[in-house]
Amino acid sequence: MPKLRILSASEQVASHLRKELLRGKRIGVMPGEQRLVKELGVGRDTVKEALRLLEKEGLLLTQGKGRRRRIALPESGVKPEGMRVGVLLFEPADRESAFVAELRHRLADSGHSVVLAHKSLVELNKDVKRVARMVGATPADAWIVFAGSENVLEWFGEQPFPVIAYAGQYPRDMKVAGVAPRRRDAMTEVVRRLFSLGHRRMVLLAGSGAKPRPFLDGLEAHGIATGPYNIPDWEFSPDGLRRCLDALFATTPPTALLVDEVFVFHIVERYLARRGFFAPEHISLVSLDPDPIFDWYEPGIAHISWNSSYVIRRIERWVMNVSQGKEDSRQTGVKAKFVDGGTIGPAPGGR
Repeated sequence: MPKLRILSASEQVASHLRKELLRGKRIGVMPGEQRLVKELGVGRDTVKEALRLLEKEGLLLTQGKGRRRRIALPESGVKPEGMRVGVLLFEPADRESAFVAELRHRLADSGHSVVLAHKSLVELNKDVKRVARMVGATPADAWIVFAGSENVLEWFGEQPFPVIAYAGQYPRDMKVAGVAPRRRDAMTEVVRRLFSLGHRRMVLLAGSGAKPRPFLDGLEAHGIATGPYNIPDWEFSPDGLRRCLDALFATTPPTALLVDEVFVFHIVERYLARRGFFAPEHISLVSLDPDPIFDWYEPGIAHISWNSSYVIRRIERWVMNVSQGKEDSRQTGVKAKFVDGGTIGPAPGGR
């Protein structure tokens, strides 16, 4: 009986990578050594030797110092395998959105499979430990995270798999790719418009992706002192929203409300209607997100809009890049604009 040969660590890693290459799971160029170290959980020397073995076999070609190795598959008609792309939505209603449907369709057309996480960030209470457990139980090669909080995105940035964030609260040292609407100028225009109509008590109900600073900067630029009243701290839940609104309208009601998250905007509208407040007669309302249903309103809804097709194209390009082993951590901004509408009017009583 021939002696059993025990493979070294580098040979085991080379065997694992060889199978992936021949199955077409990795195409284009190989990830860098450091990326493979994190992904495979082995030492740098082990990865370096494994890659050298694959170069010797002709499966990888060096392209010069500082450049990633090019994959050179044998001519066997291997069809590259699409990636499994996990999607972590912000809240349950996102599942039915036209944006998510289009994104899934486009990625499927490119040969990738999309796996929606069985719970959203809101359902997970944005708890990093619960997010980690859910991600660990979901078979995916890469992740798209909708409107992640800073701590959630920091956690994703520390993982070995590629991640792209759609909107959300980006950490200072962002380690994942990102795409988001640039709403600063549009927010400034909203505040300018409201101020010109006599509004001084403006409140922003910030949700997942709203950046309070442009709003506060706009108020302060017009000489309005800012504080917790302008951006109330509230628990992101139905009860939390109701308590926040009850407190706002108990003593000194705002004359203008800016609302992040479309579904929150619709809930706020219903709350105000039950109390006899209607826009723009009693209060001005602005949605910080677009919604196709706004086109059906009469009068129209004042809101901030951007071209969602640009966002989808950026995510699609990112998936293509990482599926080919390319590094892609670019953060892309999509221009947003303020769309005036019939829910904005003069401050009641000229206040």
